[in-house]
Amino acid sequence: MTTTGTSPLTADLPALEQELRLLARRNRWLALWAAGRLGLTAVEREAYARRIVQAEFEEPGDLDILRLVLGDLVAAGVETSEIELRAALADAERRARAELGA
Repeated sequence: MTTTGTSPLTADLPALEQELRLLARRNRWLALWAAGRLGLTAVEREAYARRIVQAEFEEPGDLDILRLVLGDLVAAGVETSEIELRAALADAERRARAELGA
């Protein structure tokens, strides 16, 4: 039997791709914010941003990213709070949505 149109598995592919781009962009902005707080050089900031973006694909969800960034800030002796970190995440998401037109 032949059918036309898209399969249920691929019907939401563009939406999924957009969501993944949004998460990657959001996590990059969060990482760059944290890198600034950590006093990293430009090269170190880029490497840190790649590391944080990659972490999303290893364990999906916001908690792992927040835990990772907070751990890095605390380990470096940078004063921060979960509230400040969540505010930075929200700001990063707004910036990512604006960039992607989402």
